Amino acid sequence: KQQELWDAISEDNDFPKLLGESISDVLIAGDGAFKISLDSEISEYPLIEFCSGDQVEYKRKRGRLQEIVFITDYTVSDKDRDGYSSPSSHYKQKDYRLQETYGPGYVTNKLFDEKGKEVPLDTVPGLAGLVDVTYTGDFIMAVPLQFFKSPKWTGRGKSIFDSKADPFDALDEVISQWVDAIRAGRVQKYLPEDLIPKDPET
Repeated sequence: KQQELWDAISEDNDFPKLLGESISDVLIAGDGAFKISLDSEISEYPLIEFCSGDQVEYKRKRGRLQEIVFITDYTVSDKDRDGYSSPSSHYKQKDYRLQETYGPGYVTNKLFDEKGKEVPLDTVPGLAGLVDVTYTGDFIMAVPLQFFKSPKWTGRGKSIFDSKADPFDALDEVISQWVDAIRAGRVQKYLPEDLIPKDPET
């Protein structure tokens, strides 16, 4: 029964495709995390999403993972928020950041404005339905994913491009000098002196 349930969840989320895309993201960004949420309006099954490392923060205590914070940025105009009716050129846009904190037994949601001040969730259309959740169990409904450890940042992953940066820079320098040499060595056009007209009459 558990296998049948997982098969249904996997099919509903198109998990093989999601997993393939997440591997590509992790190799580029260094790490990331899956988050599991519930929304009965979308599906009867748990929703599995993947967020790249630039949208995820990890909170650790003595090296142990305590919370995973998912960050989503939103840009909202006055028209979207208040039904503002002035010409479109007068719409004012504001940026907001949603922080979804997944911890053992709970999920909390907080929205911050550009100044870092917490604002109500309904400030951004579509977020009014978000509620904090608690559940039985000490597990986190999110799973981090990384393949290589970052030598610079504790607990973070390493991108495959990190070790390629220096060779790429060296190659770029070689190509730049090569192109400069080609430009400097272009054939110069000139006229032989015996072909220059000297008679003012003709």
